[in-house]
Amino acid sequence: KIKRTHQIIKDETAVLFDHYDELSIYSCLQQLLDKRENAKKIAKNANFRVEYLKSATFGNKWLESQHFAAEENKTST
Repeated sequence: KIKRTHQIIKDETAVLFDHYDELSIYSCLQQLLDKRENAKKIAKNANFRVEYLKSATFGNKWLESQHFAAEENKTST
């Protein structure tokens, strides 16, 4: 099973296109403009993923700092 919290998922958290192909870029942009509800869904899902990753990163850093502080306390006593 894919860990979906760390993935770019086509048409769910992002639109994908070939950046060397002008028609591919145009087609993606046109799809977003034509299907506004899908564009809103993709934006909402992408924002959720970013917020999740930010909180996970912050949480990991906080846990690491707590672990480091506990280790320092052990050595200073």
